[in-house]
Amino acid sequence: MVKEEQMNNPYDICSWRPVSKCKDCTIAGHLKCRYNPGDLLHFIGLFLSFLVPAVIGMILSGYGWYLLGWR
Repeated sequence: MVKEEQMNNPYDICSWRPVSKCKDCTIAGHLKCRYNPGDLLHFIGLFLSFLVPAVIGMILSGYGWYLLGWR
C-alpha cells in the first residue's frame, strides 16, 4: 500500500494525500490544500468582474475584432 501511494504521489504533495491524513498536518490552518467549490466560484466571480468590462471596452473602442484571435 505504501509503495502504491508513493507511485501516485512521488513528491508527497499534501493535496493528493487522503483526507484522513489532514488531521496530523502541521500547516492545516495556514495553507489551502484541498479543493473547495466556493473557492472556484470566488475565482470565477473575480475573473468575470474584470473580463466583462474589458470585452465591452474593446468592442466600444473598435478593437472587438481582436477578440477573434483570443482563444
